[in-house]
Amino acid sequence: IAFDATGTRLVAVSDNDAQRSLALRDTATGAVVQRLVVGKREITAAAFSPDGSRIAACDPNGVVKVWTLSPFAEIASWTADPEPRTLVFLGNDRIAIDSSVAPARMVSIWELASTPRLVQLLPPHRGPFVTLAAGGSALVTSDDERLRLWDRDGALVAESRAAHARFDRLVFTPT
Repeated sequence: IAFDATGTRLVAVSDNDAQRSLALRDTATGAVVQRLVVGKREITAAAFSPDGSRIAACDPNGVVKVWTLSPFAEIASWTADPEPRTLVFLGNDRIAIDSSVAPARMVSIWELASTPRLVQLLPPHRGPFVTLAAGGSALVTSDDERLRLWDRDGALVAESRAAHARFDRLVFTPT
């Protein structure tokens, strides 16, 4: 499940025997506003672009697809990292993908262009999460003892160490 930046829509994977789809729901009413049929593939992660005009999703094999919502159209498809756990937009034109391949997890940053291209690989991390700051301007990764804040271009902005702490979750809230 992923919420748009305004909190008025969410996207969730919907299953039935024949097809999988991404259901866009109005958060006030719960009503399905739009349904994006994605076929029989499992979806491991989905995200809205910061402006709410696009949705991206990926499957366990690392196939990433991006759609515009109005009008509904697939605008990009490529194979990224295997076993993606998290997918987030960095601005409206980049996507970061957290891959769970052992022994170390990697975060790759992809630029959406006529052909999506890999622009940055962040150093491996062992922590349980990658999360995106509000507005798509920053990315946080964790490992067993530190948090790292990256800008949308993959440059390290800050690092915080905490003795004997294990980071399991991180949530950004709008200010």
